[in-house]
Amino acid sequence: MEDFNLELLQKFRKFKTEKFSEQDRISEDQENKFKNYISVSEELSQYLHSSIWELKTQVKDLRKELVSLRATKDDQSTEYQKHLMEEEQKVEVLKLRLKIEKERNRSQANEMASLRAAKDEEIMEYRKLLMEEKQKNKELSDEVERLQQLQEELISSRLKDTKDAQLCITTAGGHVSRETTKHTKRTGGRKINNLRA
Repeated sequence: MEDFNLELLQKFRKFKTEKFSEQDRISEDQENKFKNYISVSEELSQYLHSSIWELKTQVKDLRKELVSLRATKDDQSTEYQKHLMEEEQKVEVLKLRLKIEKERNRSQANEMASLRAAKDEEIMEYRKLLMEEKQKNKELSDEVERLQQLQEELISSRLKDTKDAQLCITTAGGHVSRETTKHTKRTGGRKINNLRA
């Protein structure tokens, strides 16, 4: 029974170690992915900000140039205005992309937080199961100990009964009592061995 308990305990420890190491690996992978995603998002955000700034600078320059050229080149002013509008549209598109990217970042951050909460809840559930298993093991050990005590009491009771029977036969006297005593010792010893086995 002790071997069974030891084997059960070893299997449980192995299971617990594998589960927690798997949970740690998954959490670490998710955290690394999240960090990489944040890093890429920040780089993209910086790139978009710098692009917007450059485009705004270009728009200002184009407006200045348009004002200076309007007096002499009315024909070209339409083309410049069109170019200006295209640049402004690009700025708006970039702003929109930046806004979408921020929303996506916020959404993924929320998703990561909910995933972490779910993992924490799962870990708590595993810990609860572990505590329950420990309690069951303790109860099982107590029951095994009680059964062993009961077995020992039964063996000692049978030994006492055998000794009492030997004493009764001895008081009857003679050659028969010795034979019976020897026979009782032999059979009593077998019974004890059978009980222990």
